[in-house]
Amino acid sequence: MAQDVREYFKNCPSGGQRLAVQTATQLARGGVSDMDVLCRLLAHEPEKLLQIRNIGPKSLNVIRSVCAAYRGERADAL
Repeated sequence: MAQDVREYFKNCPSGGQRLAVQTATQLARGGVSDMDVLCRLLAHEPEKLLQIRNIGPKSLNVIRSVCAAYRGERADAL
């Protein structure tokens, strides 16, 4: 089942909650709304994430930590 980026970022403890929510909003506006898609982009094409408006190095660090938590949860579910 697809996990919504905004919902997951909102509920995931990633350090800076405000930055996480802002990052999720920018990702959704940039067309990335599914956590599986986000994790794939981060792993294989991180430069595409940096092309999204207002996504920079700080946001990329938040995305890394949130994706790591997501992959950890997915591994537990399998």
